[in-house]
Amino acid sequence: LSGDSQLVYIANVYERIYAMSCLFLAFVISASYVGSITTSMTRLQIIASEQSSKLAALRRFLKENRISRPLAVRVQRNAQFAMQEEKRKAPESRVLLLQSISVP
Repeated sequence: LSGDSQLVYIANVYERIYAMSCLFLAFVISASYVGSITTSMTRLQIIASEQSSKLAALRRFLKENRISRPLAVRVQRNAQFAMQEEKRKAPESRVLLLQSISVP
C-alpha cells in the first residue's frame, strides 16, 4: 500500500520490504522536519519573551517613578532601538568563545 489513495499491488516480499522502507523513511524525514520547525519557533518565542519582560520591567520602573509620559515613550523607544542594534551587532563581550580563546 502506498501513502495516497491509490492501491499498489505488491508481488513479493522484496517489494513489500522496499515499500515499507520508503514509507518509514518518509515518516522519519517528515518528523525530523516538523521537529526542526518546532525547535526554531520555540527559540523565537523565548527570545521574544525575554525582550517583552525587559520592556515590561522598564515600563514598570518608569511608571513607579512617575516619569512623564513623553519622556517615558522616548526612553522606551530608545531601549527598543538598543535591543535591535544589539541583536544586529553582537558585542564582543557576548561572544563566549572569543573570551576563552583570548586568554593566554
